[in-house]
Amino acid sequence: MHRRIAAQLLAILWLAVRADAQATPPADTVKPVPSGWMNGFLLGVPGSGSGAIPELFTVGASFTRVHPNHLGGDVSIGTMPYVAAFGVVPIGVRVGLSLPLNPAPHVLLIPTGGVSLIGAWSPGGGGALAGVNGGGSVVFYTGRIGMKTSFTLHHFADAQQPVWLLEWGFVSVPAGLP
Repeated sequence: MHRRIAAQLLAILWLAVRADAQATPPADTVKPVPSGWMNGFLLGVPGSGSGAIPELFTVGASFTRVHPNHLGGDVSIGTMPYVAAFGVVPIGVRVGLSLPLNPAPHVLLIPTGGVSLIGAWSPGGGGALAGVNGGGSVVFYTGRIGMKTSFTLHHFADAQQPVWLLEWGFVSVPAGLP
């Protein structure tokens, strides 16, 4: 079932990329829109179902390609310090596509979707899980500094219910965005 969901997500993203490329007007009519990478550090609280698990809080870095109304890349990497205190090294990675929207001055809405990978290593061994994710972010910014809030929902193979992650932090915003 998760493979089918992943295949459907990739098909939708591929169609969106093709539609975006076909909808781009000729270069002589396009006003340059500032673009670049938005980078920052986020703190997160994961949960499952309706319950948060604050002991498993996350610390991570986020990298999102921002070119309003155009598809871009979205990558996040993080860990869980509480778990690391017990000799386990957990790493989570989210990789996917984003579609930054600039609905108002100093505001970005960024829906995202892609794949999720979670791995953990300890002296006794390790393991990993793969899945798909979908979510979004809201960024309020002034100048080159922004405050980002994100919510993602992750579906992993063999998991009984999805895992969610609520994150908050500060990011650098590409210069010149309205």
